[in-house]
Amino acid sequence: MRKTAIVSGVFLLAAILIGVLFYQKVYLPKATFESVHTEKGDFSVWIKGIGELDAQLIYDLGFPVTGRVMHLYADQGDVVEAKQLLAQLDESEVKANLAEVQALHTKTLLEISSTHREIAFNQEQYDLDKLTYARYQKMLKGGNISLEQFDQAKSAMLRSKISLETAKIKLALSKSEATRVSQSIEVVNAKIHNTQLHTPVAGLVVERLVERGQSVAAAQKVMKVVDPKTLWIRSYIDERISGKLAVGQKAKIILRSLPNKTFLGTVKRIDFQSDPVTQEHVVFVDFDEPLKNFYLNEQAEVSILAETLSDVNILPITTLATYQTKSGVWVSRDSEAIFVPIDSTSKCNTYRN
Repeated sequence: MRKTAIVSGVFLLAAILIGVLFYQKVYLPKATFESVHTEKGDFSVWIKGIGELDAQLIYDLGFPVTGRVMHLYADQGDVVEAKQLLAQLDESEVKANLAEVQALHTKTLLEISSTHREIAFNQEQYDLDKLTYARYQKMLKGGNISLEQFDQAKSAMLRSKISLETAKIKLALSKSEATRVSQSIEVVNAKIHNTQLHTPVAGLVVERLVERGQSVAAAQKVMKVVDPKTLWIRSYIDERISGKLAVGQKAKIILRSLPNKTFLGTVKRIDFQSDPVTQEHVVFVDFDEPLKNFYLNEQAEVSILAETLSDVNILPITTLATYQTKSGVWVSRDSEAIFVPIDSTSKCNTYRN
């Protein structure tokens, strides 16, 4: 009986030992890790955001008058020069008006020239009649002429004076008419200019919205022209990480169509208003070098160099971990791994220590 109890005890002890070994060696999860030490160096703080390709100077071009499109001289994708003619409305009516007012202007100029000669003739006649009147006045006092002759000389002098003054009034009216007609010509020329659509800058036609023969209303968009030199990224940065943003900071840009190419840029503008819904700041990042090919509204990623921290302790990004929904790092203390959460404040302190 005693021997049986001893054997049972031995088996029980062996089972306990096997259970402990199984729990430690098999049941418990195993983990391996590598120790990493901090290194001193400079640390660049980058702020990232998503945005789209935009431009500071985009022109929606249209005619200031209503009309029918007669000619189109540019199409989508065309490179255009400043002041280049892009489209033309039907100008037959205004050109007919121009010919009419130009003919009237020519007639008025001829009238002015004729009136000048008339004034010269009347001035000469008036001077002669005035001289005759003065001589007859002296002769009347000496009794050398009759009163009737004197009255005739006086009447001739007054008629020539009236003719001279009438011619001068006619000249003033003709000059006034010439001024009015000249202004009419300017108005008609302005109307002709309004039938022509020119680009204000050199750039690229990115959109054409009408066809030849189509009637358009005043201010209706006909073409869209963008100045490639003003391309930038309209990026959206979370308010929580935008406190250190400033105009002039350097940036990196990755376009969705070129994921393996990085463009260098500079922060050019920061809007003074945040989006109340998304709680984001709008930051415009300019390209340091002009783009050769581009697609407006293309999605892009932006990384902005907010600041550079000097002589700080640096850990690889791979050391960051998540534990119980918190971000942090595992720290070895007394041969034990302890999780240390990191927030924005502690992270900054860790970098600086």
